[in-house]
Amino acid sequence: MELKKIINQDIKTKKGKGKKKISFLAGCIVGDELYFSSWIDRGFYKMNLQTGQCIPLSVFGKEIENMLLYSQAVYFENTIWLIPAYGQNIAKVNLETLEIEYLDLPRNGKEILGKNGIRYSKFKCCYKEGTSELWLAPIGYNMFLKVDMRTNQITEYSELRKKLIFEDGFIYFSDACLIEDKVWLCPWDGEELVIFDTKSGKFQFHKWEYAEANYRIVRNYKNQAIFLSQTAPRDILLLNYDTYKERKIPIDVTWENKSDLMYLVADVIGKQLFLAPFQANEYVLIDLENGKIQADTKFHEYSEDRSWVPERYQTSIRCGSKIIYTSDSKNIPLMILDLDMHTVSYLEKVIEKDTYRNFLTELRKKDKRVFFKYINKNEESIILEEDVPLNMYYSEPDILTDKIYNMDVQKTIGEKILSNVR
Repeated sequence: MELKKIINQDIKTKKGKGKKKISFLAGCIVGDELYFSSWIDRGFYKMNLQTGQCIPLSVFGKEIENMLLYSQAVYFENTIWLIPAYGQNIAKVNLETLEIEYLDLPRNGKEILGKNGIRYSKFKCCYKEGTSELWLAPIGYNMFLKVDMRTNQITEYSELRKKLIFEDGFIYFSDACLIEDKVWLCPWDGEELVIFDTKSGKFQFHKWEYAEANYRIVRNYKNQAIFLSQTAPRDILLLNYDTYKERKIPIDVTWENKSDLMYLVADVIGKQLFLAPFQANEYVLIDLENGKIQADTKFHEYSEDRSWVPERYQTSIRCGSKIIYTSDSKNIPLMILDLDMHTVSYLEKVIEKDTYRNFLTELRKKDKRVFFKYINKNEESIILEEDVPLNMYYSEPDILTDKIYNMDVQKTIGEKILSNVR
């Protein structure tokens, strides 16, 4: 594939005025529908990729956090499994009933904070399509877990926690991926490359000699582990799956701007590596066989013209011949790269106000407590137009009263004391 053929195509975007914008990182595709967990509220949504129509389906009412709940999603037997970022649980959504079941993380598990108290997604989920196991490698957490999607059983492989030290201010791993039947964990602050054999349940530990290169991303290519930097990369490191023999691909690109987080998304398709920009100007395509590199700024220039800069693409979803890139910003649309048609298009993540209004009305009738949690308000807050559509004020006038619903009525004595302490 030649990147030039892609960027010379017309780029179109759908616009929506007077609509509620949303964003997400965790999503997966079932048929023509993209199901996802919002990054900015507790909602679970679906979008039709043919029409662009987006509707709310349910609310993660049992989560404590108001946003940034889930970072990855996996589809398995008509259920969407959501992997927690700041969320307290693993959530599974039945697509037929829209019922949500929550799986508790192990009680002796602990969230690990980075330097200066920075929070990270708890895990990187590794999944091989067609299997029933999720492998959760620790990022902002202190456990390596297996989730059996048939039985809901969560198992910790405690050898890792016994061997390595997980403590606040020290994020041991930055990424992980499956290569054959082994999970490779890329070190961040850590000093050892860790490889977990999913068949034997054993870990291998290898001294990490590439700390100065700041490799933060690991991917699989023909049973080789590919390590990439998130900054302006100087080279790509490939380690052989069996021999650990290394090969490097030098990156000779004149970057327009450099930052600490230029790339977070890396996709290997065939023999090519695709890097979508986070805070970079260049969209990069690398041939992993001959080392040929294409870097172009036309996507960025178009984004800049539309005031979407920086693009901040953080995750990708494969859909047939397409790569769909997502951002945590509600103002940045999906970027859809069609590998067969050699085109790029953009699609805004918006909900029609009437659709949103109807969903809120029904949610409020069904469960007022969840309603207030969903719009990130309590019963004494002033509710603004950005929280609910304006026409809901007139159809539901009692929503404007200060104490329409007293959440303390349903609280236990302990919850009331805790609320007062906070």
